[in-house]
Amino acid sequence: MKFLWRLSLACALLAAVAGQVHATPFPPYANVSASLSAASTSIDLSVDPADVFTVTLTNSAGSTEAASGISFSDTLPSDFTPTSTNPLCGPATTTGQTVTWSFASLNPGASCTLQIDFTAALAGIYNDTGTFSTTSANDDGTTTGETNTRTINVTGQLPVTTPEPETLVLLGSGLLGMAGLIRRRARL
Repeated sequence: MKFLWRLSLACALLAAVAGQVHATPFPPYANVSASLSAASTSIDLSVDPADVFTVTLTNSAGSTEAASGISFSDTLPSDFTPTSTNPLCGPATTTGQTVTWSFASLNPGASCTLQIDFTAALAGIYNDTGTFSTTSANDDGTTTGETNTRTINVTGQLPVTTPEPETLVLLGSGLLGMAGLIRRRARL
């Protein structure tokens, strides 16, 4: 963008020297970018199946206007369950595996973050992709944002719950007591 500005300035100076002064305005733009990250790139189900995705949308400090009508969507892999969202700007909604986040505007140089808490169910290598769009044009004239993908390696398996020894002792003593009562009634 700096190159275009310098080229336009040089053309304007040449035109002014030649006695022709006219300015060509640049259309306003909001240059928004996305950063997707995970708390870790590997999850061990036997330790903790929960993890966090973080999405940060930033309007470049060089933008000439605030970005408006910002929306972000992320459909989590089928073996991931979103448990909560924590947006710092605007509301976020979860429908099934899809988290949608939208807010009205983002000033030049500003950022906004969304945290998606989730749990994984099965081991495997998963790709998670999020996309965003704005109603403001980027410096290239488009309103569609980047598509970002992060890869998460899930290992291990969820622990199988087994009864505690105290529960078995309690059940056993209850059964012995019932057997004693039945035997006692049989003698009477």
